[in-house]
Amino acid sequence: PDEYFVVSPMSIGEILGYPELQVICHDVSTVAEYKEGTYLLLTPSDGNAYLVLNISVSNPTNETVFCDFIAKEPQFFVELPDGTRAASSGTILLDDFYTFQGNVEPGMTEETVALVEIPQTAAGNLSSVKIFLGSQGNSTELPLIN
Repeated sequence: PDEYFVVSPMSIGEILGYPELQVICHDVSTVAEYKEGTYLLLTPSDGNAYLVLNISVSNPTNETVFCDFIAKEPQFFVELPDGTRAASSGTILLDDFYTFQGNVEPGMTEETVALVEIPQTAAGNLSSVKIFLGSQGNSTELPLIN
């Protein structure tokens, strides 16, 4: 939906309901298939690839923060340089951002991923990809830190 491709004055943590957390995307890549360990292989539809978003969730406070992202129904939306737009969907991956539930201890960072299925023809140029995080009717652009 177009309403998710806007920048809100809310922080990413506020959109997720956890204003104390810092959420950044520190790496974006494309793969023909995504493998987790030796037992799980996800394959996109024919003619597509996965855009892999590696996302850090950090707790800079002195208090433990319990997160239940699945209850917030977060979704990533991407806009590629060629104008292609796509959205993430939850997976059964153990480190999927969408299904993350657990404590983020003070000073600690949890590493998560989100997969977005994109046309393989759009996978070559990620230089100016825009990433948005939407949850519960709000969205904002996610910083990409390389």
